[in-house]
Amino acid sequence: ARQPANLTVSGSLRPRAFDALFQPLTAMASGVSAGDEAPKPVIIRGWLAGGLLMVELSLFGWGIAWRDEASTAMLDALTTGIALRPDRRQRVPVEVRDLEHSRTGFIDPPPGRPSCAIIQMRSPLTIRRRNSRHAEPSALLVACARRVNAMARWQGAQLVLDETALVARIAALDIDAEDWLRHAWTRHSRNQGDQPIAMEGWTGRLVFRGALGELAPLIQLAATCNIGTGAALGLGWFDAVVV
Repeated sequence: ARQPANLTVSGSLRPRAFDALFQPLTAMASGVSAGDEAPKPVIIRGWLAGGLLMVELSLFGWGIAWRDEASTAMLDALTTGIALRPDRRQRVPVEVRDLEHSRTGFIDPPPGRPSCAIIQMRSPLTIRRRNSRHAEPSALLVACARRVNAMARWQGAQLVLDETALVARIAALDIDAEDWLRHAWTRHSRNQGDQPIAMEGWTGRLVFRGALGELAPLIQLAATCNIGTGAALGLGWFDAVVV
């Protein structure tokens, strides 16, 4: 928020990174239908590897315009400190040892006619319907389609999807949700006075069997950008095997 707006190559004023990555985006700015809030072109993921905290900040499509500003803000946030325990507001500074920039171009679709998708959640998935959370495993696939379609706008593209036909295909699948478990926790937000915020989602492993059709590439693409509520903050992150 402290960073000024920069100029584009042509000399025009570019929107501030804070406005693009944190403020609600209008339909005009992203091309989504009127009344829908556009998704942020950014996600943050974190995991432990050999005693080190790995943090990944990804920008999508036109979001690359704010790469330098986002990188600076991410480094500032880490060195300022993060809360390591849910019951404490004290933040612990993180020593940044290395910084790497990389770019992902495209993803190959699965060959043949995929008939099985194995999804393993790496962070809790929260899906809302009419302001309430629910745990229907089939809703994960609908969320994949909607998320990919929304994020495609940042690539200057739009998917051609028949959601009614998609829901019918999903309903015909066999779903193994034996390891689908509820998970609750709290987080703190500086923007909300560091007050504890109750969170709820579902974790575990889901297996979908049947004729996946157009669902197969949608699942693969959704694995790159998270799904559901809080996707930009790292929720709804999963690994997928589609065969």
